[in-house]
Amino acid sequence: MKLIFRLSIAILAFAFGVSSTLFWLDWNRFPPQKAETYDPSRLPILALCEVVNNPDIYDRKTVRISAKLRSDEDGFRLSNINCYGEKKQVAVLFGNQYTRIMEKIRHELGIDTYDPWEPVEIIAVGEFRKVTPSGKSDQIPDKACLQFEIMSIETASPFR
Repeated sequence: MKLIFRLSIAILAFAFGVSSTLFWLDWNRFPPQKAETYDPSRLPILALCEVVNNPDIYDRKTVRISAKLRSDEDGFRLSNINCYGEKKQVAVLFGNQYTRIMEKIRHELGIDTYDPWEPVEIIAVGEFRKVTPSGKSDQIPDKACLQFEIMSIETASPFR
């Protein structure tokens, strides 16, 4: 009887050891990955025309754009004299970043107050989207086929 009891304990210990080893090996097969830090400065700077002429390529992608930021009664938009037209209007969205972005523009321009009606040349990082205009109003976000949600402004300078 003692022999059967000891043999059972030995088999259980062996089974536990083998299963623990297999579990440990499986767990460590794919070590945890370090979270990659997002560095927008590694993105190439694209001309606005490149993005608006190829909206399917850049749709829903984070891009770094060089363009003129301008505003009027219909809202903010990106523009470039070399690529304009109804289908190439780019509405600018700020999400919850409006105040921070306006402060960055003021800082880059070296002024206390920024008049959004004055166009500025910017390099900005954001998400580009090709959308179907809602047509709810005459506001640019409702009538433009393209949108750019600004995540950050890298540089801003007066438009010449």
